[in-house]
Amino acid sequence: MKKITVKAPGSLKALFREECTFLPPYMLQKLCEKKDIKINGTPAKPQATLFAGDEVTVFFNEEKFPLMQPVFEDENVLIVAKKRGVSYENLLTYLTEKRGEIYPVHRLDTNTAGLIIFAKTAAIEGELLSAMKERRVQKRYLCRVYGVPNPPHATLKHYLVKNAKTGLVRVVNRPEPDALSIVTEYDLVQNLGDGTSVLSVLLHTGRTHQIRAHLAHIGHFIVGDGKYGRGEINKRYGREKQELSAVSLTFTFAETSPLCYLSQKTFTYEEVFYPLQPK
Repeated sequence: MKKITVKAPGSLKALFREECTFLPPYMLQKLCEKKDIKINGTPAKPQATLFAGDEVTVFFNEEKFPLMQPVFEDENVLIVAKKRGVSYENLLTYLTEKRGEIYPVHRLDTNTAGLIIFAKTAAIEGELLSAMKERRVQKRYLCRVYGVPNPPHATLKHYLVKNAKTGLVRVVNRPEPDALSIVTEYDLVQNLGDGTSVLSVLLHTGRTHQIRAHLAHIGHFIVGDGKYGRGEINKRYGREKQELSAVSLTFTFAETSPLCYLSQKTFTYEEVFYPLQPK
């Protein structure tokens, strides 16, 4: 099940396409026929119009179309791989309903797939939050970008400014008021030969939309990114969601930590990018 609060007027079809990318488009008609999509508690029709504040509930077979896949779990930690199109809020609600109280440690954008960590207790939450703050959790990402970066490896060092009203960020070359330093390292993994390439990205700082904005700043935005990319290019490649995934996590803990047994262990999520046929 997925619950969606409508933020702006529009169609159910557009909302389904935007919020339920883990479900195939044809499912809209089928779910409506089975009365498995409801608007404010009332069965919906595919052509329904939505208004701000409406509550849309989508019921679907969670075994056939899971929101996430488990990667690792013990009495302290749960690591899952979130599907692209699943919001952090919906994932947290789903896990809480299935497993009881759980403590989120970090988050991913709705349209970013991959690994996300949850703590099982408040004490372990504090341990993980400290590790994240002290950069003792190494996070690596894989993404498809427009063009082919040259050089094939670089460590980018710039500054990021966040607009509190819009939630968007911009990257600048020199310090300015409220700017935060950002460091993003990338390696060229593959030139796909279609005008795009695959990069492996390592975060040395963790800022809002850092990877998306930083790569766009050097002219190689993530394909499908509607905020920092180029609409005409995304449309040419038929991509509406940023092709970005969190693919590995490596922990470092002290010997005295209750999570020392996870130190230097790496957890992974597989993501494969294939060449596209530009329109």
